[in-house]
Amino acid sequence: MLNNAYFLNYFYEFKVLNLKGFVMNKTQLIDAVSSYANLNGAQSSRTVNAILNAIKDKLAEGEAINLIGFGSFEVKPRAARVGRNPKTGEPITLPAGKKVSFKASKFFRDQLG
Repeated sequence: MLNNAYFLNYFYEFKVLNLKGFVMNKTQLIDAVSSYANLNGAQSSRTVNAILNAIKDKLAEGEAINLIGFGSFEVKPRAARVGRNPKTGEPITLPAGKKVSFKASKFFRDQLG
């Protein structure tokens, strides 16, 4: 089993060592999982995809997900609101919907500094 502090520290250092504003993509996440868990690329890809699909499925069912030491995901309602058409500047009504919210755990926030 992976040590949460070690895992988070790796991603923090990975971001710091790269350009400011760097965003890790899915392929890079799969590579990182592969190196941490000593898995080959196919195994890491299946693992990352399984985790992401499990998160998406549970959120679609309306369940919240709490990953101790990392954070929590939750689906929240979004009220209808008035926005602006970026091309014309006209006000338009945006319908009500749902959004996914992520809140980092205290442990995770403390790791980031």
